[in-house]
Amino acid sequence: EAPKTAHEAMQADLGMLIAPDTPCQEWAPLVLEVGWPADELQNVLEEMWQESRCQPDVISSANDNGLMQINTVWRNEFEQYFGPWELIRDPRLNLMMALEIWRWHDDHRGCGWEPWSRPC
Repeated sequence: EAPKTAHEAMQADLGMLIAPDTPCQEWAPLVLEVGWPADELQNVLEEMWQESRCQPDVISSANDNGLMQINTVWRNEFEQYFGPWELIRDPRLNLMMALEIWRWHDDHRGCGWEPWSRPC
């Protein structure tokens, strides 16, 4: 049976990209919207669960911030691209910065997940 609404169609598409028990699925559309590769969606959502339990306002004792727990070591780059550091907990900007970090590590070190200690 074909999906009847745009939401149902999107859910059907997501069902092809991630397992049904994947955590943080509520963030999947935004993850894809900001430009993460579809074949990394499962990894992003699993890492998001490990890092923040899907909570965008989390700040760790190590001063890691937001959904993907971006560390203040990235503050200068974040502020250059996105504005004041306080915006790091905005889900869209957090995921965008995480993508920039992932891409840099993928291009320069061969493993985009290196900063999160996730295997490639």
